[in-house]
Amino acid sequence: MKKNYEDLQKYIDALNSKIGKVSDSIDALKEEFNNEDYEKDNEFVRALEDKLDECDKDVNGDDAERKAENRALMTD
Repeated sequence: MKKNYEDLQKYIDALNSKIGKVSDSIDALKEEFNNEDYEKDNEFVRALEDKLDECDKDVNGDDAERKAENRALMTD
């Protein structure tokens, strides 16, 4: 059981690392596209950030879910 947990944690850490890299790429794109058509750029950035947030929730769960799970673990 402990090995499965450790393997899962490694997988989650790898996914979080990828999320961080994507976030950095989004920041670089923000700077690259910040001088021309702001409306179009903002729409593009929002779409990327929304997708990144979805991926983060898929990997780490929703903040409210995590807090509820932590409370449940504390009471066990």
